[in-house]
Amino acid sequence: MKNYPAIIQQLEPVVNQLDSEIWGELRQLVESLEANLAAAREEGRNLRIAVVGQMKAGKSSFLNAAFFGHDLLPKADTPMTAALTKIAYASEPRAEVVFYTKDDWSSIVSKAKEYEQRYQQIKQELMAEGNSPFASKSMAMREPSHQSIEAKIGMDMRASKELVDKAHERGLNLSECLGQTRQLQGVGNADLAKALHEYVGSGGRYTAITKMTELYVNKEELQGLEIYDTPGFNDPVVSRGQQTRNFLGQCDVVFLLSALGQFCGKADLTLLRDQVRDAGIDAKAVILVGSQRDLALRQSSDVVKTGREMAAKIPAEKRAAGTVAAMLFVLTNKMNEHIKNTLQDILRQPSMDESSRKVLSSLQKRDPLYISAWSWMIAENFEQISADDSEQLQALCQLTGFDFDPDSLRQLSNIPAVREVVLAQRHIKDELTKGKEQMLLDGAAQGVNARLNKLLTTLKNRTDQINNGDITQLQSLQKDTQQRLLQGRGKLEAVFDTCVYKIQSDFALLKTDVRAKALECKVESKEILTPRTMKFLLPNGITHFHGVVQSPVLEQ
Repeated sequence: MKNYPAIIQQLEPVVNQLDSEIWGELRQLVESLEANLAAAREEGRNLRIAVVGQMKAGKSSFLNAAFFGHDLLPKADTPMTAALTKIAYASEPRAEVVFYTKDDWSSIVSKAKEYEQRYQQIKQELMAEGNSPFASKSMAMREPSHQSIEAKIGMDMRASKELVDKAHERGLNLSECLGQTRQLQGVGNADLAKALHEYVGSGGRYTAITKMTELYVNKEELQGLEIYDTPGFNDPVVSRGQQTRNFLGQCDVVFLLSALGQFCGKADLTLLRDQVRDAGIDAKAVILVGSQRDLALRQSSDVVKTGREMAAKIPAEKRAAGTVAAMLFVLTNKMNEHIKNTLQDILRQPSMDESSRKVLSSLQKRDPLYISAWSWMIAENFEQISADDSEQLQALCQLTGFDFDPDSLRQLSNIPAVREVVLAQRHIKDELTKGKEQMLLDGAAQGVNARLNKLLTTLKNRTDQINNGDITQLQSLQKDTQQRLLQGRGKLEAVFDTCVYKIQSDFALLKTDVRAKALECKVESKEILTPRTMKFLLPNGITHFHGVVQSPVLEQ
């Protein structure tokens, strides 16, 4: 790995010719490796479990249901997941906010400055392309949009620029904050979300410089574990998703939550294929969890129908529990078939690297876990649910034709079973962390090589376009562009000629009108201003006149 910084240095002089997104990923992978290796080498450290996924996949809801029984962690439908949240054991419960260190912030500021430079450079390049005779009609004579420029800038630079701007807007005294850890004393669970808003809320004063929040709870089952609630990979706040990518290499186990309504879509599979490989996480340490099972059941009329038909064959005294079990059985089989087919399609791709193939093949052999955090929370607070939850429960009962009670809601949730899977990871800690350092090195090596190959491919494509481009097509495009420019010039000249003619006409009319007014004034002055009266009106120093006052303005 000692050669990787040298690779970055060798590419720096030609960075303007490289794909910005791939270049940003390559540099970030190399820069984060040192921190990942340091974390892996910590003596006696806890097992680190990351709960990851897209926004609104139900990560915070799952952790709330599995470990707290109430909404302690901010949910994804509120803008309060700006930083990683660490959950760990402590005999005395407390909450801490960790700010970026000075070195962290110096790196962020440096990349923000790179963003500014790249932005201006890309803008000039796009404008030059628009003014080129080879430019398309859509590009010609148009200033590039902010979105089109940012699309060519690496995510690491965009995220850094975002953080620096937010810190500046808040007028923070960084020297007093960076490198500090703040204790949130005397804050109960009910008020914790409110207290955290200043540090992780979208409008929080310190959100831009908050690196992590840490929650310590007195639950002995968490001893030996650190569980991390992460920002969504598709978070519109770029810095949040980037923070998750950077941190993943410091974790040992990944629980990937994916909402069943869009189960294992393209973004989830990209995470499995690329991010897990880069993070050096063993294939057996990746666990797929399908969330929001209650919504999937409500939206799957075929599942409900088949399940109820199966339940009709169960004796009446056992039919209630059997109906829920039958519907969940059908839904589980449907989702298992979907994920296996999806993974099989991806594994057929010849470009798949060995590490990613190993992870996906491992997942193909294990059935995902399915949960409904909402169902568990409703069951735990059945007598005190909100009006909105009551409406959702009513819809679930109507669409399934089954009257759910607390027991059947717990059955639907599957939270106890998945919680046990999470806690069981500490019993195989040695197995999961063995060779972590080498896995990180191997993952980084494969990630670097994959991105170098991508860069090489993009450069080769550009070279082929230049060397093997259709000259006839380019000449035709040039001729068409020149013709459009000539036509535009003729139209502009016609417009200018029309404007000049109108101005000349209007000016002639105005000149005639002024002369007529001047003549009227002369006639009136002869009648009104006699020599006797005129001497009282002349400016001091003028003692003679010739009949009437001569007005240069009127004469003109």
